[in-house]
Amino acid sequence: MNEFGRLLRDLREKKKETQLKLSKILGITPQMVSKLEMGKNKPSMEILKKLSEHFKVSTQYLLGLENRGNRKNTTDMLPVIGEIAAGEPVFARENIIGYLPVFPDISGDFYLLVRGKSMEPLILDGARVLIEKKPLLKRGDVGAFLINGGEAVIKRYFPDTFGVVLRSENPGFAPLFFNRRQWDEECKILGKAVRIVIDIK
Repeated sequence: MNEFGRLLRDLREKKKETQLKLSKILGITPQMVSKLEMGKNKPSMEILKKLSEHFKVSTQYLLGLENRGNRKNTTDMLPVIGEIAAGEPVFARENIIGYLPVFPDISGDFYLLVRGKSMEPLILDGARVLIEKKPLLKRGDVGAFLINGGEAVIKRYFPDTFGVVLRSENPGFAPLFFNRRQWDEECKILGKAVRIVIDIK
């Protein structure tokens, strides 16, 4: 039995789950769960992701690269925010579409699901971007913003004396300009993009 297999078995037994129950959660056979615990098979990235979400531990911990007792917040999971409904708080239950684990030594408060091609090639459609809450950004920073009373976007930030310009990476998308009054009344900085996580199919 390898380190991953031992950790997987310990986590499963602590939750008092059978291999059959875990197999249904992971979408694999009970035999495959047994092989993973015995070290006869290696987990795919998709399986690691599901295990991380289910047991609320980091993938680093599952792979034996992190001592659960040596680090605070190892079991923390950060919310993935989807489309933000107008009038709803950012972290309203309706906006949270899932959870992903924290990254060691990287500050972050939530993930934002990116839809569309406006930030390609830097950020691909379907990627999750880790956002660190910051009320202020530097010129040129990639950040997450609320605009038009509730729409969440990821753009590059360019303030000036007249207002704010939010620019896409993709030259096929026109920049968004907000005068000072519009920016102060209708828009909000959610935070700075600190890590891009490509969606795992």
